[in-house]
Amino acid sequence: MRSKRDARVSSYTCTDDWDSAIALYELALGEATRVLGEDDPATLTLRRNLAEAYASAGR
Repeated sequence: MRSKRDARVSSYTCTDDWDSAIALYELALGEATRVLGEDDPATLTLRRNLAEAYASAGR
């Protein structure tokens, strides 16, 4: 499931579809936080990626 989501996010970011990328990052971050915890490296990476997507979207 993760690799499919990663591929979708990558396609969204390559086409500057930031709203779709942000939606998937938010979903993934929620799941990672619940399952792995807030301080897990994967959760922190998703948080950074979400922040970068927000910045790219001008938010």
